Amino acid sequence: MKNFTKKILCTALSMLCTFTLSAVSVSAHEEHEHDHSEHAVTTPQLYEGETFTDEVLTYNKAEGGVYVTKCNANAVVVSIGAKIDGYKILGVYDGAFAQCANLKEVTIDNGVSYIGIGAFSGCEKLEKITLPETLELIPAECFVGCGSLVDLEIPESVTAIGEYAFAYANLGETLELWEGLETLGSSSFYYCSGIKTVSIPSTLTSVGTLSFIGCKSLENFTVSEKNTTFSEIDGVLYSEKGTILEVYPSGKTTTDFTIPDSVTFIPAGAFFDNPNLKNITMPDSVKVIDEGSFSNCTALESITLSNNLQAIEGSAFCDCTSLKSIEIPASVTSIGDYAFLECTSLREITIPDTVKTIGAYALGFTDDEEGKFHEMDNFIINANFETAAKDYADEYGVDINYLDGNKDLPVIIAIVAGCAVVAVAIIITVVIVVKKKKKKDDYYKN
Repeated sequence: MKNFTKKILCTALSMLCTFTLSAVSVSAHEEHEHDHSEHAVTTPQLYEGETFTDEVLTYNKAEGGVYVTKCNANAVVVSIGAKIDGYKILGVYDGAFAQCANLKEVTIDNGVSYIGIGAFSGCEKLEKITLPETLELIPAECFVGCGSLVDLEIPESVTAIGEYAFAYANLGETLELWEGLETLGSSSFYYCSGIKTVSIPSTLTSVGTLSFIGCKSLENFTVSEKNTTFSEIDGVLYSEKGTILEVYPSGKTTTDFTIPDSVTFIPAGAFFDNPNLKNITMPDSVKVIDEGSFSNCTALESITLSNNLQAIEGSAFCDCTSLKSIEIPASVTSIGDYAFLECTSLREITIPDTVKTIGAYALGFTDDEEGKFHEMDNFIINANFETAAKDYADEYGVDINYLDGNKDLPVIIAIVAGCAVVAVAIIITVVIVVKKKKKKDDYYKN
C-alpha cells in the first residue's frame, strides 16, 4: 500500500484532477463528501500549573472540575471515578494515557463526558476499557495502536467516532456497531486486524472515507433493515439507494465481481487492497471513480470500464501489478496523477483523443521506497498525434506509437516543397541573368 498511502492518505485525499463533471455527478460527489465530515472537538482549557496527583493519575484543574492529564507509567489497572478530592472529574485529557506500556484495563465511571484526542494511543497491552454512559464522542486517534484491545464496552450515548480512532486495534472477529451511533470518521477502523463482519445499526448515516481500509480479514457487512441510508448486497456495503459503492471488503474471497447497475459513484479506496479480485465488470451507470478506488488490488487482471466514465482519478489503479490490459473509453476526459503507477504487467495502453489531461507519472512508471520514479522498460502509449497523450509522452519521455501517423509530415513536405520551388526560381533567375549578360557582352564585342 506504500504508493496509495504516501500519495493519497498522507495528503488528506486532496483532489488533484481538474476535470469537469455533469451536474448530476457533481451533486452526488459533493453530497458524499459532506456526509463524511468530521465531528469538531474543542479541547478544554486547563488552569496553568494547578495540578495534583493520587500517585496513579495526575489531575489538572479547569472550570467546573478537573481533567486526568497523565498516568503513572507502571499502572496496569486504572479506575476513573466521578470525583476526586471534592472535584468533579470532567474528562480524560488529550494524550493522557498515550504510550502507557503496562496498562491493561481501564474503567471510567458515569459523569465523565470528555475523552481527548489520542487519549489512549499506543497502549499496546490495553485489553479492556469500559466507557461512561455520559460520553458522546470517541475522538480522533483515541485508541490508535491498541493492538491488544479485544474487550470494548461502548455505551449507546456515543453518536460519533473520530478519524483513526481505532486504527491498528484488534477488535475481534465481529464488530457490532451500536444503536445510537450516527457517524464514522475517516479511517476510523484503519488496518484493524481480526474483524471479519461489521454490523451496521439503523442509526448510522455517515461512513467516512477509508473507514475500513486495510481490514484484511473483513469479509462482509450486515445492515439493519431499519437503516434508510445504507444497504448490503452479498456483504458489500452501499449507500444512497445503491448509487454509491462504499466498501468492497478486503477479505472477500470472490475472484469475479460485477458492479450493480445502480452504482454511479465509487469513492476513494472502495476496493483498496483486495488480494483476490481478478476480474471486475463496471456498468455504464458509473460516472466517477475516486482516488485510489482500485489501488493495490494485486490480483486484478482485467476490468471493463463504464462507457460513461468521465475521469480516472489519481492512484485509481496504483499497484495493480497483475493488470495486463485496460480499455480507456472515449467518455474519459482526465487521467489523474499516479493513476497506473506500479502497474508492472501493463505494457501498452491506448489513450483516446477525448482525454485532455494526464497527471504526473500516471502511465509507464514505477517508484521505489525513496519515492523516486523509474520509467518502465518496453512500455508504449498508443494515441493520435495532437493529443494530451503526446504532451505526456514528450514531458515524461515515454515511448508513443502514433495511430494516425506523424501529423508534422505534411508540414515538413510543404516546407521542403516550398524550398524546392524557391530554389528552382533562384536558379531560373540566375540563368536568365547570365544569358542576358552574355547576350549583352556579345553585342558589344560585335
